[in-house]
Amino acid sequence: MIVRTVRGDIEPEQLGLTLAHEHVIQDHFPIWGDVDETLKDEQEMAAELARALTLGVHGICDLSTIDTNHDLDALARVSTASDVHVIGSTGWFYGEHLPTLVREGSVEQLAEIMQQDVLHGTAQGGARAGVIGEIGWSEHEALDAERKVFEAAALVHQRTGVPIYTHTTGATLAAEQVDFLKNLGVAPDHIAVSHMDTNPSIDYHLAVARRGAYLSFDRVNNPDQLSDDVRLDLLLRLLDAGYVRQLLLSHDTARRSQLASHGGRGYAYVVTHFVPRLREHGVDEDSIRTMLELNPRRYFAFAPPR
Repeated sequence: MIVRTVRGDIEPEQLGLTLAHEHVIQDHFPIWGDVDETLKDEQEMAAELARALTLGVHGICDLSTIDTNHDLDALARVSTASDVHVIGSTGWFYGEHLPTLVREGSVEQLAEIMQQDVLHGTAQGGARAGVIGEIGWSEHEALDAERKVFEAAALVHQRTGVPIYTHTTGATLAAEQVDFLKNLGVAPDHIAVSHMDTNPSIDYHLAVARRGAYLSFDRVNNPDQLSDDVRLDLLLRLLDAGYVRQLLLSHDTARRSQLASHGGRGYAYVVTHFVPRLREHGVDEDSIRTMLELNPRRYFAFAPPR
């Protein structure tokens, strides 16, 4: 079992404390028209990650997709400059803006592109993806193109073992996504569902937890969706219910205004602010280490074909 980073494969034990859902090199401007959602300055991003390293963050997963202009080779350079392990991704995002290739291409065509990213990497620097995601569904139901991406992701998982990270829109359809992938042969412990912490219903969370998938609490310090008080309460209830081994923590940083160099929280807020709150509410060190170290280590580990 290995964890595939953009600088090469490492043993899972080397990963360290890891933020499971972030963005480091991306450009959402063509989709949302917001220049703030462009992260391209490699020097700036290396400095951000280096700062996070001094505060205890040793690994980051960048879930930027092909259609949000991910750049695996740029991630490798940022990872080298910052000495933070970075896991890169592949796949396509969600929604009506999915490119023509996704809307008109076959499942096999999409699978071949993702499989190339996972097994062989880029034609330039050879950096490889270590996860598929974040791939998502629209708020009320999955579009045909979105289902096609999920089907292709399941194919690539079956061929390579690489894990799958989904995106949920409007805090809906999390359990349905897990069921869809399970029906395509993906074991739930290879599935992580994003943005769980944007839905305040404990029943919504338990439905995913009982299916065996990972619940990604990745909007810490994003009060426009849920307050961290609600986030904390949900986590405590899930911990009390015995689901510590299925919880991942992160920020989903995607804006320049969120960077420390621009006066934002940076990539270490979970460690410097949220973890102390967990301790104040009686969460033990073993549980904190499980959520931030052991769970990412287990989730991102896979055995690729030789």
